[in-house]
Amino acid sequence: MPSKSEEDIGLVWGRTSSLQFPSIPSDLVRVGDLYAAYAYGYEDDVEVVKVFSTPQNITLQLPSPLTGISVSGRTISGLRYSGANWWEVWASSGNFIMTSRWLGNSTSYTVPDFRSLPDFNPNWQGDISWVDVTAFVVNKPLADVLSSWLGEYPKLDGLEMKMAYAYVSTRGIPKAQVGNQRLGLRGRQHSFGRRSLFTLPLRP
Repeated sequence: MPSKSEEDIGLVWGRTSSLQFPSIPSDLVRVGDLYAAYAYGYEDDVEVVKVFSTPQNITLQLPSPLTGISVSGRTISGLRYSGANWWEVWASSGNFIMTSRWLGNSTSYTVPDFRSLPDFNPNWQGDISWVDVTAFVVNKPLADVLSSWLGEYPKLDGLEMKMAYAYVSTRGIPKAQVGNQRLGLRGRQHSFGRRSLFTLPLRP
């Protein structure tokens, strides 16, 4: 049995989009703890996390994949995903976050080109040769999620956050060459299997 000082308490493998995990053992519980359970689907490049303060049986449902993302010039298209609250986009040398409310009915965004502005160093912004897009479906306000995002997880009790990723390159640049730029949790999971679920204590 892992000790309380260890971060990873449980691991479940599966081939289903719905994963179940029993409540954390009572001898690992401390007053004031927050816990996070997450799952990642490697084949579809999707992820889900729940954060909670009361130990409980957890069922995580992996979201559907993000498809249809494309890039032409400086325009990123295909920004549509059921229930998405906000988007994170890495476009070559820059990144930005957009809310679905700000996007409105639009499903595309053209990245501004600042290279012609006075005193702007063109090395700060290059051509868009790849984009890495994340659609977030979250049950909490964006400001609360970002302000509580300390370490690997937002420390926000009651949070359920689903993420679907899509990477596209116009020049055949592999994702491995670009590296992990995402706000989500995938960066710490690259060595694990197809789908995994963890329950972790989130302590200061």
